[in-house]
Amino acid sequence: MLDALLRLQARLRTLFRTYGRVALGVWFSVFALTWLGFYLALGAGLDLAAFLRAVAETLHLDAQAWASAGAGTGQVVIAYAAAQVTKPLRIVITLTLTPVVARWLGRAPATPSSTVVAADTSGSAAS
Repeated sequence: MLDALLRLQARLRTLFRTYGRVALGVWFSVFALTWLGFYLALGAGLDLAAFLRAVAETLHLDAQAWASAGAGTGQVVIAYAAAQVTKPLRIVITLTLTPVVARWLGRAPATPSSTVVAADTSGSAAS
């Protein structure tokens, strides 16, 4: 599981280098929507103790400690923690959406072959 997460994070770093600000915008948009979604779900009456127990059991943590931790914690903090649990899923969503958003914005990166051709034509013109 940890190895898979590390591979996803490496792919995310490559995506950030390739797409730059577009990738960062997608990443933070997905994070903000996730955080807001959890915040609204908690405000609508999501059973916090059951949710924290399920998260703790999924991550093989002490479920009782997590359930009691939510008792005095604010809704914003709990929504943030819940959003952090979804990080692997958010990485996959970002990896999938960024190329689509970049094409839609007209900011798709040049393919390596077209970059080489462009460099060759500019170099031969200078000779």
